[in-house]
Amino acid sequence: MSLRAAIVGCGSAGTRRAYALRALGIDDITVTDHHAERARNLAAAVGGATADSVAKAAAGRDAVLVCTPADSRALFGLAAVRQGAHVFIEAPLSDRLEEVRPLLEGSTASGRVLMVGSRCRFHPGLERIRALIEAQTLGRVYAASMWLGTALAGRAWPERGDGGTVTESRGCLFAECVQCFDALRWIFGKPVEVAAMCGSAYPSATDGEGAHAALVRMDSGAVIQVHTDTLRGLETSRIDVVGTDGALHWSAADNRIVLDRLGGRERREEHVPASEDEVDRAELRHFFACVLSGRTPVADGREGRASLALMLGVRRAGRLRRALALNDDLGRFGRRRGVSTVLRLVHAN
Repeated sequence: MSLRAAIVGCGSAGTRRAYALRALGIDDITVTDHHAERARNLAAAVGGATADSVAKAAAGRDAVLVCTPADSRALFGLAAVRQGAHVFIEAPLSDRLEEVRPLLEGSTASGRVLMVGSRCRFHPGLERIRALIEAQTLGRVYAASMWLGTALAGRAWPERGDGGTVTESRGCLFAECVQCFDALRWIFGKPVEVAAMCGSAYPSATDGEGAHAALVRMDSGAVIQVHTDTLRGLETSRIDVVGTDGALHWSAADNRIVLDRLGGRERREEHVPASEDEVDRAELRHFFACVLSGRTPVADGREGRASLALMLGVRRAGRLRRALALNDDLGRFGRRRGVSTVLRLVHAN
């Protein structure tokens, strides 16, 4: 692709994206990071250039990929939009919903494409599960269980040729779990109520930083049980779905979907191969297709905000130890109190 791209943030996510860009044929890459040496190392590895600020990195670029920690993404994304670039931002858009609004308004006003990282939406196995559910192959879905790992720590990058690895910052573990709840929304629809317990995957992590067990009720009436952790990768994930006409089981370990219908009298298996490198490439391929065509991404700013709101609701439910009703209205109450989304205690005394 004859496009010019910039990467803001040269940690694990930025490194992944840089190699994915090269795999897509984009070689005009500028990178920037507050650690100048890290930026120089990544630029040398992918044959790119460096810039000493976000504004300089974004200037003249067709697209900017924001791969910094969550608390700075909305700010850097808005700066890139103001430079006239289309923007891809790792999920979540921010760690606070109130910071998202200016970015969404800015991208809309400028006509720039804004896409939020949503790699689960580009995983062939999860795409197939969603298609089966939408086709009502299982009838009406009334229950599901999702065990999803999100860790990228220690993943090797063979493109380097030196056996090097990229390690994930423990401070970004909360951000990784947003991917799981984005997948839940994408596959099963709108969540309306959540109860949760949160734990810490590491001794140094804060409460709710690395493990979640949640029950989410959807507006369809389905109840989804979700377990996430940041100790394992997506390749360890599995999903079970139960409907009125059948059930399915998916395991990322063997890339297999097992579908049982008619009380087990009809059974079939599908092999759906997948690789994380290809998922990364498919995600960015979709982004650049939207940049070139003007289409709305499958995970635009509004979708990114909704998934962030759900994740914050899960964390808040775990801290309060109460079931919470979820409301998408981000009105004065949420902004004034600093609440992530408008949440209501369910069955509170």
